[in-house]
Amino acid sequence: MAQTEKEELIDSIPSRVLIEFRNYVFSPSYIQRNASRFLDNQWVDLEELKAFLTQPNYAHYLTSSDDFTVVGSSPPPEHFTVNEDVKVKVEDDTEGTVVKSECLEAVEGALSDDISAVKLRTIREGDHDVFEILDSDDECSASSAASAASTSPNTTGEAPVKTEDSDSEETDFDIDEATPEAAKYRGFVGWVPSDTFWNDPSIKAEVYVGLASIRITRQATVRRLERINKPAKCYPVFEFPAAIIVDASDEKYNIVNPETQELYTVDHIIKDIDIESFSGPTGTGQPTVDVNIEPGEEGIDCRRSRLKCKGCIICEYTDKQLLVERWGIDTSSRDRVFEAQVQTKSEEGSTAESTAATFLNIAHARKCTARDKHGKLCEGKLTLKTSNYGKFMGCSGWRKNWKDGHVRLTIWSAVNVDVLKSLIDGGSSTGKDTPACTLVKSPRIGLKLSFCPHSHIINGLAQRGKILAHKCPVDRTIFIPSDSTMRKALILTTKPMPHSHPMMPDDKLSKVAKEVYRQCVRAVGTVAVTRQEVDSAPTTVQHLGGQLPSEYDSGLHDKRKRANLVHEEKKKLYPHGFHIEGLFSVFIRDRMKSKEECYVQRFISTPTGGNIIVTCVPFLLNLIHDVKCFEGDGTFKRLHEMTEWEMAVFHRGLQQALTIARIYMDQADTEHYKIMYDTLQELVLTLTGKPLRFKRLTPGGTLSGVNADMEIAHALGLAKSFLPTNVPEHSGINTDDPAELLPYIFRLCHVHARRAVIPFKNSGISSDDYDQLFNFMHLKSQVDVDNLTLRIKEMNNTNISAWWRHKLEFKWILPCLIKALSHMHPEDWDATLPNTNTGEAQHHWTNNCTGINLTLVEAVESARKVDNDVMRLVKVTFEKAAVQNSNNNLVNRMSRNIRRHDRAADKAQKGKQVVEATSDLQEKITLERESRKESVNREKALKEQLTELKVLHSSSSGSVSNLFGKKPQGPRAKAAESSSCGRPKASKSKKAVQVEQRNDTSDNDYSGQVPATRSVLADCDTLSVNEGPSDSPVFISLTSDCSAIPTDVLAHPDMSTVPIIDPATIDYGSFDFDFDFDWVPSSSFNIFPSNEAPFVPQPHISDSSNDDDGTLRWLQPEPSNSQFMPVGPSAPWYYHDTDDDVLPLLPPVPTPLSPSPSPIEQDSIADSDNLPLVWDTSTMGRQEDLDLSNIIPGNGVVTRKRAADGSESYSKRAKHT
Repeated sequence: MAQTEKEELIDSIPSRVLIEFRNYVFSPSYIQRNASRFLDNQWVDLEELKAFLTQPNYAHYLTSSDDFTVVGSSPPPEHFTVNEDVKVKVEDDTEGTVVKSECLEAVEGALSDDISAVKLRTIREGDHDVFEILDSDDECSASSAASAASTSPNTTGEAPVKTEDSDSEETDFDIDEATPEAAKYRGFVGWVPSDTFWNDPSIKAEVYVGLASIRITRQATVRRLERINKPAKCYPVFEFPAAIIVDASDEKYNIVNPETQELYTVDHIIKDIDIESFSGPTGTGQPTVDVNIEPGEEGIDCRRSRLKCKGCIICEYTDKQLLVERWGIDTSSRDRVFEAQVQTKSEEGSTAESTAATFLNIAHARKCTARDKHGKLCEGKLTLKTSNYGKFMGCSGWRKNWKDGHVRLTIWSAVNVDVLKSLIDGGSSTGKDTPACTLVKSPRIGLKLSFCPHSHIINGLAQRGKILAHKCPVDRTIFIPSDSTMRKALILTTKPMPHSHPMMPDDKLSKVAKEVYRQCVRAVGTVAVTRQEVDSAPTTVQHLGGQLPSEYDSGLHDKRKRANLVHEEKKKLYPHGFHIEGLFSVFIRDRMKSKEECYVQRFISTPTGGNIIVTCVPFLLNLIHDVKCFEGDGTFKRLHEMTEWEMAVFHRGLQQALTIARIYMDQADTEHYKIMYDTLQELVLTLTGKPLRFKRLTPGGTLSGVNADMEIAHALGLAKSFLPTNVPEHSGINTDDPAELLPYIFRLCHVHARRAVIPFKNSGISSDDYDQLFNFMHLKSQVDVDNLTLRIKEMNNTNISAWWRHKLEFKWILPCLIKALSHMHPEDWDATLPNTNTGEAQHHWTNNCTGINLTLVEAVESARKVDNDVMRLVKVTFEKAAVQNSNNNLVNRMSRNIRRHDRAADKAQKGKQVVEATSDLQEKITLERESRKESVNREKALKEQLTELKVLHSSSSGSVSNLFGKKPQGPRAKAAESSSCGRPKASKSKKAVQVEQRNDTSDNDYSGQVPATRSVLADCDTLSVNEGPSDSPVFISLTSDCSAIPTDVLAHPDMSTVPIIDPATIDYGSFDFDFDFDWVPSSSFNIFPSNEAPFVPQPHISDSSNDDDGTLRWLQPEPSNSQFMPVGPSAPWYYHDTDDDVLPLLPPVPTPLSPSPSPIEQDSIADSDNLPLVWDTSTMGRQEDLDLSNIIPGNGVVTRKRAADGSESYSKRAKHT
């Protein structure tokens, strides 16, 4: 399809010209709103385009369009995507230039007006072409050559045009494949969004793609050109030559240098914001160079600032693994350093060695400043020394004849002195060595550090790490336009080298961030403002867009830096300082104002070197004539370097408390208070036209009195000042003594007077005496005062006597406190308040309005603002007849005071009730405690008596005799006893083992009454008595050796009295086993009734091969199918042997009338194992000595026999036949 004239003309001109034509016809706002209209060329009007091309700069496009066509290399709009490479084919000049291009697809987006034409010159370098961005001179020469029918291989178009062999050669654009965006925008030439990581979401970066090389100057070319919209805090280093265009045209970067009153240059702003430190000349005064800062623009005259990275500073013991190389913006390297530093700080001080090493570093940093008599500086070092108060670090240069001025360091309480001494002497254990140091800091701190602040213990020795400079090979050149109105620059890196250190912390406070925070300070108000107030002020939140200062800029994260900015803003207003010198300059400045606007009224230097500054608002001071009294009181919270004295009044007409004057003094003696009141009288007369007078002293006076605390100097200074105003003819006072004048015009505060009495409450006096002292100001006459004086003498309390003596020595004090002694008229006394509550309330209110701990200038200036605000409010009251507080009249105030006093009384009454109840309970607790002590003492005495009784009835062998009651009668003493039925009881054999339980109802009764039924263990080997507590029954068990029995036990005449337990008849159901068995050394419970106690432990049989392992087993009753069936109370006793056979130990108890069996002979005992058994009389005693008369014939007798050959004994089972 044949092209139209419009299409041919459009194809014959570069796209740059077409864009310029668009910008010429339409406004930028219209282009922005209607971007979709410019996606094609339908918007072009042919006639308008021709008219535009008639301009001198574009005329050659019309005249030469028939001869050749220049194909521009300007990029298409950003909303275009190139699918294939654009190829330019140059035909013969006579045929014209034919452009062969592939289809372009339109995508969403707007045609940016930032896209500009690029004027290039092709230069062959090696095996590739380099496109040179032409400056203005080159463009002019190239344009002239083109308009003159150029046949040169290079034209002024955007793409080179070849004139030789053009019909057969095609040329592709050389795309830089190393640029990540190149592949995405292949064949496209222009600005596209950059993929570079900037670590700042507010940075909008673009990269210029489509060209292999871009020439910045005649000698410098780059492979990558980026453009960012603001100075960055860190700039990446590319692995190939690259340049970055920085736009600093935002108004916030237009910061004025206070010294030159000119804007800081763009390169200064860039270096100030950059967290990396670069050093080098600014290029001022050096030759300039033309730089193509942006493609398509003419060369700009620029100066060059060549900079080199300063690296970082490290400790000599810093871990070298933290010093990494990085190309781009690598935040991970910074994070590793930060994590390591956090770990180091966490471990510091965790050991005694680390704490001592840190203290030693502090000691080494201290230098002695003492100088001898010749002015020579001491060269001593801090060493460990001893005084009467312990160890300390003292200067080694201290001498007895040279003691003053030497450095001294107190050892911190957390420092172990022994460890410290060990480190000083030579070290500690190598196991306490500290890890590698993690110190990596920016070199911008300069020489602030000479030694590492961290403690180091290397090979057991405390070391002080030196600070070293770690160099970095990175350098850069910044091109800054000579025209200061152009707020942009180009950063060029031609020698790619990585940084040799990690990324620095983002804590640098730039001038831009400082200026933003200063604006916040000024918005809040500089006078008396604090950092906390600025940070939390609503204006700050609004100014920072709802962000915290730290969020707005991390350089503001350090609160100390923000406080310094606040101080700097204050210093701008008060260049002479914030103390007495600065206030004098304020006074001079106020003197230039009108009388109504002046606030600092008087600045007085006293003869003794003191200073008195009087400040007031004249309008408020004039209200002194409307009140009957005023209060004068000093306050110290707002200002520490001087005393602030407030003159407060309660204006009954306004129903409002007011401070009408503030006076500052640095000396508070009587003479200074006199000067203060003299100045105050003069100032009142000057500003109000009326004198300040008391009606008691001077005719026409308005004041009834003054109320103040008991400061002697203040009261006497007042009297001295007003003594000359006394008119004796009017007052009737004829005196020259100021103290005698006070009872006529002065009233002391009752609250302050009572404060000295409160400590006497716990001084040992009665409550009546205390109440009398507490209310002494309400005494009715001089007689009452004299009686109180006598009573105080009787108290004989040193503190109370001294307190009262003080009141008597100053004769004016009591008349100023007690109405009966005062010389004031009763109506004047009542008109003067009895306390300084108004003044104290004004102190508190002023502190809330201005803050506390202020400097002198801040205190005065903040009070100026407060007093001026009060003046404006009072004026509104007078002008508009509107009161500020309608509920503050006398009725309201009295009602509130009554309610307050009632609540206080109720609270005191409840407190008194609580105190009384508490006292009563405490007394009861004390009585109970004493009663418990007496009970414990009585119990202890009874136990001691019991112990003595037990010891008295103990035998030498440890057996207990005559302790458990009456000795039982043996068979020899009493042959027979009769039962209730007439049947005599069986007699006990003197050779038998008797088991009894005494019938005792004492505290040591172990069971109920047990029948004295006798049970005999037949055929036993030996008998042993187990010893236990003296109040316990004796248990008898069997052993295998008769020699083990103490002879004195068997032969003791009272042996028959030993209480024994009858195992066959004991009632285990009622027996109390709740006592300690641990004292039983041998197994005593070897039998038990099978039908009674199932929880009796089994004994340990010690001398039989068939014995068990010695453990205790719980024996169960014999099963019902056993041949040994238990029957009633005569249930047999069973013994479990190791073969688990159950054998009866005793036969059933015989019936009462059964005849005694005949003695059992040895030959009548049958051995179950057919072993020859011999009665061993050497170990078992004589057989005939045993009374076997009670053995019942039948099965179930178990004996212990020894083999006839004398071998080891065996447990044998024998049956009675």
